[in-house]
Amino acid sequence: MARAGGFSVLAVFLLALAIRLAVVGVFVAEYDRYESAIEGRPTVHAMVKSDAGKFFREGVGLVEHYRDSGSWAVQMADGPFLYGRAIALYGAITDKVRFLPDRVFPTGMVGWFFAFQALTCALGVAALYAALRKTLPGGVALLASLFLALEPTTVQYAGALFSEALYFAFVMGAMAIFIALVVRSGDGSRMVWRGAAWFGLGLLLGIAYLQRPISLALPVAFVLATCVAFRGRSFGRTVALSIALVVGYGAVLIGLGFHNQAATGHFAVTPGQASNDPLQYIAPRVLALAQDPDLSVTDLNDAPAVDLQAAALRARVDEAARDPATGAVDPIRLDTVSVDLALAVFAEHPWLTAEVIGWHVFRATGHVNPFQLYFFYDQIYKPRDGVLDRRQTEARYSYLPWIAAYSFLVLVPVLIGWAVATRALWRIRRPGGIRPPIPLWLHLLLTLMILYYPAIGGWLGNDRYILPNILPYSVYWALALTWLTAHWRLRRAALRS
Repeated sequence: MARAGGFSVLAVFLLALAIRLAVVGVFVAEYDRYESAIEGRPTVHAMVKSDAGKFFREGVGLVEHYRDSGSWAVQMADGPFLYGRAIALYGAITDKVRFLPDRVFPTGMVGWFFAFQALTCALGVAALYAALRKTLPGGVALLASLFLALEPTTVQYAGALFSEALYFAFVMGAMAIFIALVVRSGDGSRMVWRGAAWFGLGLLLGIAYLQRPISLALPVAFVLATCVAFRGRSFGRTVALSIALVVGYGAVLIGLGFHNQAATGHFAVTPGQASNDPLQYIAPRVLALAQDPDLSVTDLNDAPAVDLQAAALRARVDEAARDPATGAVDPIRLDTVSVDLALAVFAEHPWLTAEVIGWHVFRATGHVNPFQLYFFYDQIYKPRDGVLDRRQTEARYSYLPWIAAYSFLVLVPVLIGWAVATRALWRIRRPGGIRPPIPLWLHLLLTLMILYYPAIGGWLGNDRYILPNILPYSVYWALALTWLTAHWRLRRAALRS
């Protein structure tokens, strides 16, 4: 039995790895090229632009700084701390993270790094499946893992210079470790070893935060699930294990703070990007709505008034953050001024702020888009040609029916699965109640994760921030399919009899 279980885990790993490597191969073959040029000189690489270009530039800068000084402590990361360093480490080993002499991104550089992302993500899928098998019915665990192995939205990120692929792997690893620790909580191991294991879980959650800062408060969900998992047991042990988790997570944050202090003289555990996001993504839209009452919140993405308000806000921030003596902009003061100005806008227009944030959350969470990276790679990034820009926008709109259909096939079963789990857990309190298909502590963890990402990142309106919800979605999606299949069989049997 154990051998069969090990074989199924291996099969899931190989499947997840194969599909990701296949996607990587297709993407590299199709898009490892330049998409635009000026006077015959290539300028924009199809795979290394926008945020992907930022990560690659950070990796190049770190490699160059390390070779010159022998230190990685070069600056406070403006975004995910870990990902640029992972690219830099790959570059230090392979010499494939560098610019051409005219500072153009070279081709043929990123394929093996994508393969590393594919391997890491496949290991995360296999680890989570191995853990789910210990606490869920076999069919549910297998379907959930197959969903994660094959779901196209997440699979494609193995072939992109975005932080998602490694982040998915870290979070899946944390979920797998948490499930394993709860399931094995009664194995008689000494408290010191249990504490070390929960400390390690905290470290892994800290690494996930370094990969994507949206994880800042994610350990709260794990602590609450820990309290529910050990309810009725020793209160002191529950508190001790929760503290071990928090200490492990806090150790990573403190280490990050000291690194930033050594690099910039400023102790900080959040990136500067987080301070600027409200001013960049929300405040201009609020002011545009306030200026033009006829403007709809659904039209803000294409409204010129938003760009005008954003430019005016940036000018105000730069002026306020400028050092009178040197004329240079102080990056630390820049963050403080950005936050203060955004909060002032929100306080002046609270209802419009709520309208913009509400629309952003709805837009980000109401669909699952498997064409994200296809649009990113296949279309010219911020074209200067207005006709081309409109044509690309129309091309994206033409995919809306397919996106809606796919979202229906994912999100409706997720809702059904969540309702089935909640109803079963409620009925177990009654005499003669059946065994629930999912334990309460796991149901709580998955539910908190689904609520967490829209609450923390959904207000920006970027559906990339909601993508980690695919991980808890997988369990409810699998639960819905097994429940619907069982009911269909029962109805079919009843009709035959």
